[in-house]
Amino acid sequence: MGSYCELYLDSYQIDTTKSYIHPFWSCIFKERDRVSRQVHFSEYYTKALYGDDLVPTNEYCAKVSVIKKRLGLLGYTLSKTKERYDIRLKEKIEETEFGLDEYPYEHLQVDLKYFKQLLSGGFSYWVDLAKEIMFDRKLNSWAVEPGNGKDDDICLWAVDNPEDMFLGFPEESYGYFLRAALEATDDNAELCLDITSLVHAGYYTEHELVCENTAKGHVNSTREFEKIILLTEGSSDSAILSRSLKVLYPDLVDYFSLMDFGATKSEGGSSALERTLKSFAAAGINNKIIAIFDNDAAGKSAIKRLGTIPLPANIRVIALPDLESFTKYPTIGPQGNTMEDINGRACSIELYLGEDVLLNNGNLIPIVWKGFEPKVSAYQGEITEKDLVQNRFYDKLKHSEKTGKINDKQWHGMQSIFDLIFQTAGDM
Repeated sequence: MGSYCELYLDSYQIDTTKSYIHPFWSCIFKERDRVSRQVHFSEYYTKALYGDDLVPTNEYCAKVSVIKKRLGLLGYTLSKTKERYDIRLKEKIEETEFGLDEYPYEHLQVDLKYFKQLLSGGFSYWVDLAKEIMFDRKLNSWAVEPGNGKDDDICLWAVDNPEDMFLGFPEESYGYFLRAALEATDDNAELCLDITSLVHAGYYTEHELVCENTAKGHVNSTREFEKIILLTEGSSDSAILSRSLKVLYPDLVDYFSLMDFGATKSEGGSSALERTLKSFAAAGINNKIIAIFDNDAAGKSAIKRLGTIPLPANIRVIALPDLESFTKYPTIGPQGNTMEDINGRACSIELYLGEDVLLNNGNLIPIVWKGFEPKVSAYQGEITEKDLVQNRFYDKLKHSEKTGKINDKQWHGMQSIFDLIFQTAGDM
């Protein structure tokens, strides 16, 4: 007969599967999301299982804000979702009009009417309708019919054919539908996968790593399950990004893999990263790969050279972001001590570690100008006392790792780097 698991958005059931979880769910839930509550047995069973009336649940729950970020890393961004909404509705209108030329059935005329209504209203109109169905009136989505709304405008009629358009969303891809549905509720609401009945029925064991094992079972066949590879110029960059990711965005750690320079004994620098990237491209690696160069003259030169060769669509090249605070920074060079705009000329990762680790006696540790990079017509600059800056940052890291406390002002630089990484991953 089988048992079922359900996916709930803010306590509203939006999907269900029989016997096993949908593989896509293991893309967006991680073992850190596993929770258990004590509830009355009547929520799941016809009689008590133990000495009292309470039974434990087996669930994966994460805030909507976290799920949005995870979906973005998989490529299901809000901007892409809105784009797919328009594209697919236009395609469905064209397909339906073509069908009506051959078969003037009444149901096709109804479909055409509501496809046009959804397109005219736009994405926000669909979100409002979904919100009314799911949360304002808590309707059973599987029973909604055209014109069943209080103002005859509820047209998310296709729920009786979920393989086509669940809740009337025109894009069949599950990721785009889910990203759209998240817009109908608050960021602090939760998306929960309830596998209690499957565990009780023996499909999974009590302590089995359900999502992790499901993802591993599909990783070789589906791009969505593969980690995003981050390539940096050296071991210190990789270590800083890896540990900072765990502190700033612990819910997104499992989506990335950073190259371990210590284990591979790889050389560092922009030229080495450029060669590594070319090797990865030639090898035909399918993972999403983001190469992160320093925001300096050497990094910009390497990026300019890479721009002359065709790279696969799964490989992106970025430089550390420009920041307003770098437009007037102390430097030492042939002209003496000056305040310069060092964006694109001297911004290694150390410059993003926070002003609190860059200050010496109230003054920013300066940049010293070195060789000229003809490719970008700029001098290469490097921060003095690099080891001191890194050691101070590692002390700050240890404090945040121990206490879990983050001062956003002191972490603004690192947050700006990850914002760029997340955006790049989502756009791929």
